[in-house]
Amino acid sequence: KITIATGEEDALGYVMRSVRENKYVTTQSELLDDICVLLGGRVAESKIIGEISIGSYDDLQRASELSRMMVEELGMGKQLGLRTYTNNEQHVVELGAKRRPIYDGLAARIDEEINQILDEQLKIAEGLVDQYRAELDKMVELLMEKKTLGPEDVKEIFGGRNFKNSSSEDEEDKAS
Repeated sequence: KITIATGEEDALGYVMRSVRENKYVTTQSELLDDICVLLGGRVAESKIIGEISIGSYDDLQRASELSRMMVEELGMGKQLGLRTYTNNEQHVVELGAKRRPIYDGLAARIDEEINQILDEQLKIAEGLVDQYRAELDKMVELLMEKKTLGPEDVKEIFGGRNFKNSSSEDEEDKAS
């Protein structure tokens, strides 16, 4: 569901995606896709309007937090690898991970990994917005008219493409 009619003062609009097939396990590629989607609105805004606004504030925060979590808590960094940098005891008690005291050089490397994830996903989002610009323009036009689009509207705009299964199909294509 995509809407610009939220009825809320603090939300100009949002995209609600369907539930993952396996909602109990999230893979690294799914997390990266999530970050790409979160950055997509900012990219689209920049390309369509020519500048960015505060509208993507929450998405940027969430993308940054996901990237941080991948590197610091899940051992998904390319350079730092299989290591966590949070204090799990505090995480359980406070329901919010706290970074262990680390030296400045390591903190800089962690930040580099987080920035690398964000930069890579930003480039992918830019490529997708460029590739699907005509569909994006159709979506904007339809949103201005209807205020809310459901999955069937989006599917129609994209010529019947089923995005829900496209990741697994892409993985199968890479394997062959």
